[in-house]
Amino acid sequence: MASSFEREVSFPYPYMHVFDAAVGALRSKRMDVYKVEPHTGEIKAFTGASLASYGEKIEIFAQAHSPTSSSVKVVSQCQTPMTVIDWGKNRKNVEATLANIDAYLKSMPPPPADPAAPPVVNAPPVVKNVPPKL
Repeated sequence: MASSFEREVSFPYPYMHVFDAAVGALRSKRMDVYKVEPHTGEIKAFTGASLASYGEKIEIFAQAHSPTSSSVKVVSQCQTPMTVIDWGKNRKNVEATLANIDAYLKSMPPPPADPAAPPVVNAPPVVKNVPPKL
């Protein structure tokens, strides 16, 4: 069995915000995303070979808990089935992916107050003019 690492984290954002952030997080790290299923919450990608490994499979499972709360489970597994020791590569993949999801969510506008309103996805961050401190 190949070496793997997984972690689940909840976010105070609607499902589609979290799902879009997860897809964006994988693509921003130049991972090859080959499956995106918003209806099931499943996203699959893989990394290429490097000096540290022959590559890893990354799977994300997003789930809505309420109109304003969702979670993602990120799993990283070595592509080579006989890999027993991954030298921390899977943990790094999971932690980096979760950090990118969090950063992506923070760059989005806040979720709408009305859960029935459609979410604004991929909008530029809101910039406020703040007077300089003297």
